[in-house]
Amino acid sequence: MGTGHFITLSEEECLELLSTRSAGRLAWTLDDDIELMPVTHQVVGHSLVMRIAPNAPMAHIEVGQRIAFEVDELDEATRTGWDVVAHGTVQSMNSYSDDAAAVAAGAPKLTWAPGVRRNVMTISITSLSGRAVSSDEPDDQ
Repeated sequence: MGTGHFITLSEEECLELLSTRSAGRLAWTLDDDIELMPVTHQVVGHSLVMRIAPNAPMAHIEVGQRIAFEVDELDEATRTGWDVVAHGTVQSMNSYSDDAAAVAAGAPKLTWAPGVRRNVMTISITSLSGRAVSSDEPDDQ
């Protein structure tokens, strides 16, 4: 069996990788449950910005609430990849009259999900962690 290895990523590397993806997974608590949903995002400085539909489960997230956000890239054939987790606090949740105003506020221009998405959530990143992984084993083992 191969040795494999993990490489701890610096905060700068984590922020750079976070910026290379347009979608990730947002986790938060609602009542006594943990919610987890895919969402498109944009990195602006040291913040995550997302467009949210007014009736989406994420619309119930409140300013000041703590969240976790994860992006990754995994290659099953080579057993390599990386993972970045951002923790943060919801800084603002604003509603805009049209898409152009939401984008002007820093939200992503395009979203993967259909529908009106004029609520903009901004999350201040308080910590970043990440690692790259390699199994050092051939795929045919």
